[in-house]
Amino acid sequence: SDRFLTQVEATHPHFADSSETDRLVWADCVEYRFHSGGLTRPPALQYPWPILVNKVKRSGDALFEFLKSDKSSDWDVTSLARHVRMLSESPMNVSLLQATGVGKSVKKFLKTCTKETGASLDANTVAKLEQTLQRWKDMAAHSGVQLNSSEVEAMEEDDLVQQDLRLAESCQSWRELFLVLKEREEKRRADQGRRMRERRNSLATGRAKVIKVRPAKMRHDNILERAEKRKGTASFRSSTTTPAFSSGNAKMKALKKESRIATTLQKSSARPAAKKKDSFGAAVAFATNTKPTGKSKREGGELVALGGGKRMKIPAKPTRKPPFHSR
Repeated sequence: SDRFLTQVEATHPHFADSSETDRLVWADCVEYRFHSGGLTRPPALQYPWPILVNKVKRSGDALFEFLKSDKSSDWDVTSLARHVRMLSESPMNVSLLQATGVGKSVKKFLKTCTKETGASLDANTVAKLEQTLQRWKDMAAHSGVQLNSSEVEAMEEDDLVQQDLRLAESCQSWRELFLVLKEREEKRRADQGRRMRERRNSLATGRAKVIKVRPAKMRHDNILERAEKRKGTASFRSSTTTPAFSSGNAKMKALKKESRIATTLQKSSARPAAKKKDSFGAAVAFATNTKPTGKSKREGGELVALGGGKRMKIPAKPTRKPPFHSR
């Protein structure tokens, strides 16, 4: 890790000046601690300054190599597309333009390409190079010029890239790039914590506070009482705003309750007691429209057809014996 390597370099100072240690060890420390393409490693700080200059310069020289090679070869076309993508995605500032001369290379390539091979070259590649060259021109035109507030907001992202490129200019090795990325990450975390504290303070001070609570109106109290009555609550809330009106309502409720109880008692006392009937006797009476008497023993009977193919035997009327006369 970087901590162990720092202790080794402190004990053996010649390791700190070794280019092999920087290329083999510190480069891996940078890749391990700050992942490529992540938030902690922007494109401007992807490589140390000498390596970044070399890569951009080689991509500019590859444009002229394409003009000298066989333009119909698939390998040449693929290589050209890769270098054009690298130039379009690479961060740029005035110092990098001056160190690499890539602006002049791209401008000369587009001029030569339009005259000689404009019909055979891919239109998307030419358009991407033209947009990249125009962006570099705008950046160079705005460098060193005092901008107003609206232009500063529009170029805020470009300003961050320029700040990262100024940091990259001071990184001549992977070891220095690691220290710059580490300091940048600590500063970013400190700024993020400061912004979060400011937001919490603004919420605590700028939030509207409840000064006075207005008492509930009588209508609200009635709604709440009805809800409590539906739930089966026995007690109701007493209103403190209008005690006279509340006592009147309580008396009316008591009178209504007493009248309902009295009416219920009157109905229950006036209703005659229902006689319990035998279920079988009721069914037989319904079938023959006669009431069973059950007073005397019946003999014989007749069959009565019921619904659904069922039949029932009904006993005959009882025969009364003549009275016994004694001599």
